[in-house]
Amino acid sequence: MDEGQVRAMRQQRTLLLVGTLAALMAAGSVAGQGQYGFLRNTPTAAFNAKDWDLLRNAVRDAVENDASKDPVEWKNPDNGHSGKVTAAKAFESEDGRNCRKVLIESTAGGYSGTTKYDLCRYEDGIWREIDSGAPFTNSAQ
Repeated sequence: MDEGQVRAMRQQRTLLLVGTLAALMAAGSVAGQGQYGFLRNTPTAAFNAKDWDLLRNAVRDAVENDASKDPVEWKNPDNGHSGKVTAAKAFESEDGRNCRKVLIESTAGGYSGTTKYDLCRYEDGIWREIDSGAPFTNSAQ
């Protein structure tokens, strides 16, 4: 795969991520919103605000615990939605940010999905996707 194809794939993934986060954070759930039909058959389509909060906290816990490669699991007892976040290789971005490769697995609404991201910590303490800057965690505690 050449550099242009890799860049195009990253841009597509970033657009999907940004669209997903924006839609779900604004609406809480996209299940009833027709313009987000591409999310209909994914776990995130069934996420509510509590699911997103639990996921963001799990991402933060996983990426900030450098000593452990163990997955951080989350589960919403109200609806059974769940997942786990595994932080893998640490690296430094071109602009000197502390970054981690992250694997996010989710199950909700009868669907399961796995996605890989490169996340970097910004000055505000929030871990963001390296290409888009989309936030993945709540504020540092």
